[in-house]
Amino acid sequence: MNPRSSLAAGAVALSLIIPSVIAAKVPSYAQGIESGWHGNIASSIQNTLANQSRLQGLHINDLHLYPGVSIDHIRGKLGPDNERFKVDGSVIYIWNIANKIRLAGEFDEIGSLLSVTISVAGAWDDRAYAVMGDSFIRPAKDSIRDIQHLFPYGCLEKKWGAENMEFQRFLVQGGPEGTWAYGFSSDLEIGGESGGKDLTRVPISSIELLYVDKLNAQDPRRGCSFW
Repeated sequence: MNPRSSLAAGAVALSLIIPSVIAAKVPSYAQGIESGWHGNIASSIQNTLANQSRLQGLHINDLHLYPGVSIDHIRGKLGPDNERFKVDGSVIYIWNIANKIRLAGEFDEIGSLLSVTISVAGAWDDRAYAVMGDSFIRPAKDSIRDIQHLFPYGCLEKKWGAENMEFQRFLVQGGPEGTWAYGFSSDLEIGGESGGKDLTRVPISSIELLYVDKLNAQDPRRGCSFW
C-alpha cells in the first residue's frame, strides 16, 4: 500500500476506535472455538510464539493494552505521541512506531485508556499482535479468511469505501460473558493493481478491541451486531 493509501486506511481505522478490553489469561476464551479443527491455517496462527505475552488483548513490543492503562505508562514504553485530536469528549493519541506500525489510543479526560487500534502498513512485524484464546492473530500476516476458519461464529461486515480505499471487517465476540468484540480489518486501493481482489483473502491491516454494546450502537452497523 502506498503512503497515501496507508493514511486513508489509518483514518478509517481511527473512526472505528471504541473501548478496549480487560486482560485475562489464556485460554479463558476457548469457549466456542472449534477445537477439533487442525488445518494448516489454524496451525499457522496458533504457533507458540513462546517469547511473547499470551495475555488476552492487543500487544505491541512488551506493552499489553487494556482499559485503564494510563497514558503516562504507554509513553514510558513508546515515548511521546506523534499526533492527537479530540473526539466526542475524549482525546485520541497516535504513535507511529518503526516498520510502519501505528497505535491509536482513545483516552478520557484523566488520561486513562478507553480504546485502542493497532494498524500495520508495511510487512509483518511480530512485535504487533492480538491474542484470542490460545490463538495469535497478526496484522499483515493473517487474513480474515484465516480467522474465519478459527472462529466461524464471527460476523463479516459488508464492504464499504472511503476516499480511494475499500474496507471490510470481521468481528468476533468474546471476553468475559461475551462483552467484547475483536475487529479485524482488511483494505485495498480502489482501481489499483490489487483492486477487485477478495478482501477476506487479503492480510488484515488493523486490529481493534471494542465493547459489544458500543459496537451495536455504531451507525452504520454494516450488517453486524451481537445481542
